[in-house]
Amino acid sequence: VPQGSVMWSGGVGTGKTYKLVATMKALINEGAEVRFINWGSLVRKIRDSIQNGEYNDLYNGLLRQEYIVIDDFGTENTTDFICEFVYNLINDVYNSGSEQKLLITTNLTGTALVQKYGDRTVSRLTEMCEIIKMAGDDRRLQR
Repeated sequence: VPQGSVMWSGGVGTGKTYKLVATMKALINEGAEVRFINWGSLVRKIRDSIQNGEYNDLYNGLLRQEYIVIDDFGTENTTDFICEFVYNLINDVYNSGSEQKLLITTNLTGTALVQKYGDRTVSRLTEMCEIIKMAGDDRRLQR
């Protein structure tokens, strides 16, 4: 069970989500409340919450979680607003000290993350997270 934030990075099918879910199960067994969300689903929820005036509730709800779990981070088409959301979320977790933790999977490399979200965001993210690089071929294709 991780003591802090973790980001699993690697190609498609290398086992990132598998490791994330195993970590979540271990945390749940220790009594933690952990909710899984796919990044694409979260982006859709963000867009919907803006349209129906519930954005602050959505954002504050994320910040109330001890573990913010995001699978497939960076898969969306990035807008200025999404980049701002990502920066604010990462920055708020960063400033919380150890109160909150991120558990994230991404297919993006460090360079691609910087290109998509900017230096400040990625700098905070890499300082906060233990980064686990997952290598290998797509396991789904080996069945």
